[in-house]
Amino acid sequence: MSELFHIPVMVSEVMEFLRVEKGGFYVDCTLGDGGHSLAILQKEGCVLGIDRDHEAVASASERLSQHSKRFRAEVARFSSLTEVAGVEIGSVDGI
Repeated sequence: MSELFHIPVMVSEVMEFLRVEKGGFYVDCTLGDGGHSLAILQKEGCVLGIDRDHEAVASASERLSQHSKRFRAEVARFSSLTEVAGVEIGSVDGI
């Protein structure tokens, strides 16, 4: 049985505006199933994914586990972004 994931409809547009660079640090503030994070990881970026939904974080973490050296997911709210990221927002390459 294959697993079904939400396929984000604006991945091309998001990737165009993010201009992902290898080794860059990006924050996915609506992690969900990890569709945008996956696209960033495929361009060899590093991703912090956050979502308020514990199940979404667990599912995306499992789905993206092959990228564990460049991907981290946290259950968090937007308001705690700087604390969760552990950096100043200005040092992030894209959100």
